[in-house]
Amino acid sequence: MSSLTFYFTVFRHNMLVDGHWFDGSASLLEGHRRLQTVAGNASWVPTYVPRPFRERNAIHLLLMVLHRHSLCCFMTGTFTMFTAGLLHSYASASIFVALTYAPLLDFLFRRMTNPPDEFLLAGFKFVFVEAVDNLDIYFFTVSHGENFSMLISFFGIDTPVQCGPPSNLNLAHFIWEHSERLSFVKHAILLFPSNCRHPPLMFLKYYRATSDGWADADECQACTERYQEALRPFHNCELPNTCHCNICVRQPPSLRDSASHILFRCVLDLERFELTCYTTYSQYKFAVTSGRVDELHLLPPHFPRIELRFRYHYHTYEDRFHHRCQGELEWDAHLERNFLDMKTAIDNLVSNERQYWCKHCERGLFFIPNCEHSEVP
Repeated sequence: MSSLTFYFTVFRHNMLVDGHWFDGSASLLEGHRRLQTVAGNASWVPTYVPRPFRERNAIHLLLMVLHRHSLCCFMTGTFTMFTAGLLHSYASASIFVALTYAPLLDFLFRRMTNPPDEFLLAGFKFVFVEAVDNLDIYFFTVSHGENFSMLISFFGIDTPVQCGPPSNLNLAHFIWEHSERLSFVKHAILLFPSNCRHPPLMFLKYYRATSDGWADADECQACTERYQEALRPFHNCELPNTCHCNICVRQPPSLRDSASHILFRCVLDLERFELTCYTTYSQYKFAVTSGRVDELHLLPPHFPRIELRFRYHYHTYEDRFHHRCQGELEWDAHLERNFLDMKTAIDNLVSNERQYWCKHCERGLFFIPNCEHSEVP
């Protein structure tokens, strides 16, 4: 076997994701296990079938080592998109890890006064390479045997609890909900916690990973173009108007994946519901009428102000659309309304679907672009 190299990034600094802590929940795993006891030993979590890749055994072994040291983590990046068949090559992978008090993190995040430049871990040799001080990024060369070598990384996520591998699924969805803005990016490799000695690899995907193409959840065209340029060496995209690559050609989510999303997010895990830019009107109405969701989680991001940006046909003002949604829309609008209390705002969002929700995708019009590069008026 020829020498293999990975490129990972390690962020040492504590990190809140979009102002949120990771709460260390294992609710998705618990829900999955409850379903298995009722409906048999079937997988209820959306996954993808990976292409064959020679690094599989090494990745599995590495994640098992992290698993045995009680780390809550998952792998993502261009490497996972390569395994999903979206890219023809890859440059890097990232490992997101919850920052607990696990002793291994003292080595990986160089928390000690005089951290060692080399250390051994279950047959893997970690050698510190360099740091990017302004970003607090640390690079390690990790080798295993004579023919396997990588640059490995970890991206630390703040958590107030001492969580472990049972929270892997929740950590991946936490990052997807609060950090990743493009759906096709949302692929992950993690260990699926089980009682067996060698937990299996899970190739996890967001249920809309193949559905939204280059659409940026923050509606920033400049960011989309930057992402296209960054990925250009690793895929054969010819730009969306004429391209037939695996990112540009959108596929609707499967019935199974959609049902899984609804089952976990809107039934089993409803108490943890949060209103995000991916929430549809139907999901929001169900959460409101259920009586199981705290009002604070049902409010738009800028409450008590609700700000709308949308496009519309001059002859059908009542039907409103996101800028990114399909259709020949001639007019732009920017409206604001202030509310005195939470209940009135929530009641308005439920009772006035055409005013606050996109006619095309059924998602809220009140998640206005907040990216510094956004050019949406």
